[in-house]
Amino acid sequence: MSTTIRVSEKDKEALETLRRRIGARTMAETLRYAIATAEAEDERFVGNVDALGELLSAAGRSSAGKVRVTEHVDEELARALAKESPER
Repeated sequence: MSTTIRVSEKDKEALETLRRRIGARTMAETLRYAIATAEAEDERFVGNVDALGELLSAAGRSSAGKVRVTEHVDEELARALAKESPER
């Protein structure tokens, strides 16, 4: 089954440019690529960068203990970001 969609001339030209750049044979293949790329991009980090800075500065101050901070930085980062960011 196929569906026709309307796009502006500018968007069509951009899709054609993308099609040639990625070596896709059809516009449908190009759209599948664009959708997959957009979905992957949507999964990227969207947290509070300031919270990361605070975490790293606090990690430097607390490294005097016996446990190496670098061993737990991912856990501390997750906790700090959970406090700062609303759930999706």
